Amino acid sequence: MTDVPAEFDHAALEARIGGKGAKLARLVAIGCDVPAFFAVEAQEFRRAMAHPDVLAALESAEAQVLREDFEGAAQTVRDAVLSLELPQDLQLAVVSQWRDELAGGVVAVRSSAIGEDGTDHSFAGQFESVLGVETEEQLLAAVRQCWASAWTGRAVAYRARHEMSPLDVEMGLVVQALIDADVAGVMFTADPIGGDPYTTVVSATFGLGEALVSGIANADTYRLDRRHDVLDTDVADKDVMIVRAAAGLTEEREVEPERRGARALTDAQVRELSRLGEQLEAADAGRPQDVEWAFQGGRLHVLQTRPVTTKLRPRGIRRTWDNSNIVESYSGVVSPLTFSFAREAYTAVYFQALKLLRLPDAEMDAAKVVVRQMLGYVDGRVYYNLASWYYLLSVMPDYEKNAAAMEQMMGVRAPLDRRVAPPANATRKVRLYAAMGWQLLRINSSIEKFRANVRRVLTKFDVDFRAMDADQLVDAYDQVRTELLADWQTPIVGDTRVMIMFDRLRKTIKRLGLDDEGTLHNDLMCGQGEVESAEPTYHLVRVAERIRASASMRTLVLDTPD
Repeated sequence: MTDVPAEFDHAALEARIGGKGAKLARLVAIGCDVPAFFAVEAQEFRRAMAHPDVLAALESAEAQVLREDFEGAAQTVRDAVLSLELPQDLQLAVVSQWRDELAGGVVAVRSSAIGEDGTDHSFAGQFESVLGVETEEQLLAAVRQCWASAWTGRAVAYRARHEMSPLDVEMGLVVQALIDADVAGVMFTADPIGGDPYTTVVSATFGLGEALVSGIANADTYRLDRRHDVLDTDVADKDVMIVRAAAGLTEEREVEPERRGARALTDAQVRELSRLGEQLEAADAGRPQDVEWAFQGGRLHVLQTRPVTTKLRPRGIRRTWDNSNIVESYSGVVSPLTFSFAREAYTAVYFQALKLLRLPDAEMDAAKVVVRQMLGYVDGRVYYNLASWYYLLSVMPDYEKNAAAMEQMMGVRAPLDRRVAPPANATRKVRLYAAMGWQLLRINSSIEKFRANVRRVLTKFDVDFRAMDADQLVDAYDQVRTELLADWQTPIVGDTRVMIMFDRLRKTIKRLGLDDEGTLHNDLMCGQGEVESAEPTYHLVRVAERIRASASMRTLVLDTPD
């Protein structure tokens, strides 16, 4: 028998009471609401399993394992354990501790194997728990039942498949106050099915969580992002639940018809679970967790946690590639040379734009890395890395509004992970507002200066490039690039201003109730003229009109292969 200290050597404790017990002790140490429990050490298991009847059963089972009859081997040992008379001193110790520490109340007896719930092998669902234990007889029977579950067919086959000794196992036990749950379930802090490390999946059903773990009950499913926002909810028809039985242990019961289709959890409870998952990950070196939990009277209890062992995509900054905007500039497949120029240009231009905000040198160094990652080259096409765009917007004031404006401009419809700069303090916010305000106030004079420089460079290089040799062409290219890109902040300031004001116009129209279709802001802005990037479209329209007016030209265009 053992008491669980608040501070402990986890590896040493796990060697004594098993993976589940050690994990519960860690949960207590980090301040989680864990139902009171005590542990039966693995040495008691070893002592009891040294009984001649069990040793004889293990010897017989060895031959069955060699024939890969795992189910038969398991049954041979399990029968011997279930009929075993427990040592008298152990019976007395378990019953005494149950009465003294848990007031003889209703408990759950849970198996806690050595090596269970590890990072590599979880043994999830392979060992038994007995819930609703109320009497001495039920308690001692539950001890035998949990010990015997060390030799289920699944557990023996699992050990063989993972190159462990199929029959060699050591088992501790946890005796824990039972939470008579209103709602219970499991939570994965990373999606084990889709492999998404950024999506938390919560499954919930009415009554005790055993209904979900055993697979007899349907469960609601809630999915959240890393900001604890609920992404989607799938409410199941929860027709059956497991509850405490009147005479002890548990029983199945039908859910009342009016509750079957009701949500098991509120959004607030789902977010509370998500925050708990974040806390549990942080306490386990950031590893995603598989958590069993229960709500009783609105209070959240943690029953168990283990690392997720299924393969997940690596964590880090999640990069979402999008070309809905930049495809206008780089349509179709482009050459590596074109992409290298584009990346160099974007890096230089946006880094210059950041300088206008007068950021500290350390932040500028970090920003330069992010800016260089703004573009991606995927299957020969140029894409924006939206994570970098979020970062750039986050160094300016009103980040949430500006990010929403960018999502509107880019056509982003689903919430994305956002890579953001450190939050600004009050002094920095004032400095940023002042820097932005100054750039916007002088935008007209900046535009004239910018246009004059473009005209100067284009005039300077209005030459016959065909007369140049290769070295002269490279020199000319370097000069054009340097003289143009060295002064390209003005279009960025203008683009940012247009993006923000266009979004404000859309929201104002919506707020005033002037637009049911959500397109009036586009109609108001189109056709205003003097937008150079729109000129190619106008020219194409005029070309199309001329083609339609001529039967011979129309036939030529429509019938000639591309």
